[in-house]
Amino acid sequence: MKCAQQDTPKKRLGCYDGPCGRWPRCMKAGDPEVGRRTSPRQGLAGRGRPTEGLGPRLGGAGKVAARQARARRRATSPRPAMRRRAFVLGAVAAVLYGSAACAKAAGLPGRAPKPFLRLRHATTGEVLSSRFERWGRPDPVEARRLEWFMRDWREGRSMPIDHALLRFLACIRHFAVLEGHEGEILLHSGFRTPKTNEMLRRAGIAAARNSLHLKAMAADISVAGLPPSRLAAAARRIGLGGVGRYSSFVHVDSGHCRHWIG
Repeated sequence: MKCAQQDTPKKRLGCYDGPCGRWPRCMKAGDPEVGRRTSPRQGLAGRGRPTEGLGPRLGGAGKVAARQARARRRATSPRPAMRRRAFVLGAVAAVLYGSAACAKAAGLPGRAPKPFLRLRHATTGEVLSSRFERWGRPDPVEARRLEWFMRDWREGRSMPIDHALLRFLACIRHFAVLEGHEGEILLHSGFRTPKTNEMLRRAGIAAARNSLHLKAMAADISVAGLPPSRLAAAARRIGLGGVGRYSSFVHVDSGHCRHWIG
């Protein structure tokens, strides 16, 4: 069989997919090899293939049965919106479970800590209140605010703060509130650049060469009304990272669980 528009041999199923691309002008109506002329929207027959063997057309009852079968499949399979909703609820449940475990580990009552911080910088005097999570996920706007607040004020440089450290600080704030204090955390040191860290080491201030301050995973804090010994003991019971007790502040980080006295 040859195409009616071009003098090139064609397949026996017609020239719908051929180089001419002109359907159905190049198909011979009534050709027994091609079958009846149909539109491209009618499945296999639209490509010029024979309609024999495709099965009978569905009548009224058959269409109703097919529609009911599709409805049953949709009812048993989760929709994208339902999957997204389940994912969000699962994330929120995971956060609440982790917060409740944090409170239980610290020996606190059953109330779970909120992802909220009230900070005051000991050097610059800046004050920041931040709810750093929304629906169980980090808030990017609040993350940038906290990043700048906990910057290296000597060099004017910052780095994204580790989210685990923020949750650690939120648990500490929750403990301070339950102890009857305002819950404002005084920040002595947050992120440090290598230059600042080396300067502190030369000045005789306790600063490790590979300090987690360089990775924005540590903070030196204190809480008004809570002695460092009491604050360090609570941070150790929370158990979300390293805790170091010093004379006027407490070092907390989101690294491995360990503790020391400096």
